[in-house]
Order: sequence, then structure tokens, then C-alpha cells
Amino acid sequence: FTQYFAAQGFDGDLTGDILPEVEAMVRPAIETDPKNSRGLALQSRLQMLRATLFREGVEEISPRIQALDLAQRAVAAAPNDADNLAHLSRLYSFGIRTSQDALEMIERAMRINPNYPWTYQHILGQNYQLTGRYEEAIVVLLAALERAPDTAVLHRELALAYVLANDVEGARPHMAELLRLIPGYTVATESQESIYMNPLNLERDVITLRRAGLPFAYREP
Repeated sequence: FTQYFAAQGFDGDLTGDILPEVEAMVRPAIETDPKNSRGLALQSRLQMLRATLFREGVEEISPRIQALDLAQRAVAAAPNDADNLAHLSRLYSFGIRTSQDALEMIERAMRINPNYPWTYQHILGQNYQLTGRYEEAIVVLLAALERAPDTAVLHRELALAYVLANDVEGARPHMAELLRLIPGYTVATESQESIYMNPLNLERDVITLRRAGLPFAYREP
């Protein structure tokens, strides 16, 4: 999450303490202009942080639904804002809409902004993976990794894609890099950071990443 939000231009520390502060700045802007697309998109991201990284309302689906509603409003307010399209694509890809919808949206974002950041490639790779296009996912994710070395989320996604492409040996170096970058990453971490709406999707990822070497529990080195 820290790497992902940094790529979106956020340079603060991602701790629960910053959420009320950021929301206090965003809320008046939305109240003044309900079609403030960037404010709506930021508020959507904050809702996803509440539901995942900070585990607020973890047993509830409502933060995810709120995030989706805000992201859809952001895109409706600014249909050609590539960043907002990319964010909505990411939410769609995790089971809120079909993966094909999500794929079309991120491809549109990349056409609008041909100088897209690596996060767009990450979202595209996720959508290729979710639609069974594993080889294409690997190509796109490797290209993103060239632009953003030492990015844990890309190694995680590559480990997943390689196993799904029946190349467990290809997956293991990426799992090793993920564990080097985040030594405490385990099945519990995977569950905590998931934004899937359908728990069966999370179960599939955990089983797949276990084949790549994801530890069930953290062990002191």
C-alpha cells in the first residue's frame, strides 16, 4: 500500500492517524462541489484503506461499497480522468463488476494517458490474470517491474501469475523478493490486504501463493 499510494503522489506516512486529517481536508471540498472528481477519488481510496490496511469495519462490506460509489461518482464527474478510471478499474477487478469491465476501463485509461505510471500496468496485469490471460499478465507485470524495481506488490502479482501459468519455478524468485521486501508477509497479511468482494477469490490467491512459497505464519530468522 505504501508503494502504491506513493506512486499516486501521496508522500506522507500511511498510518491510521492520517485518515481523519486527510478526510477533514477532502470533505469540505466535496461538500462545496459534489462533482469534485479528485476529491471523490481520494475519499474512495481512503475508504479502501479503512477496510484493508487499517482493518476498520473488517467484517463489513460497507466500506468497499462506499469506495465503489465514490469512485463511480468521480468517473461520472470527469469521464476522461485517466487516474480515476484506473482506480475504478481496480475496484471492478476485485469482484464488484466483471473482470472484462475492469479490463476495458484500464485500457481506456492507458489510451487517455499514454505516459501512464507503473500502477496502470499493475492493474492491467491483474485484469489479464483474472481473465485467464496469464502469459500476457506476466509480460505486462515484468515491464512494470523494470520501471519500479523492488516493488513488493509487483512481485506478489508475478508470483501469482507464474503459478497460474503452471510455472511454479518461475514464481519462486518473485515470492523470495516479496518476502525480502516484506519479511513478515504471510497468509494473514494476504487476507488482511485483500479487497476482494468474494472470499472465494481470496482463497484461490492464498492457495496459489502457497504453492509459490508464501509462509503460513511468520518465523523469526
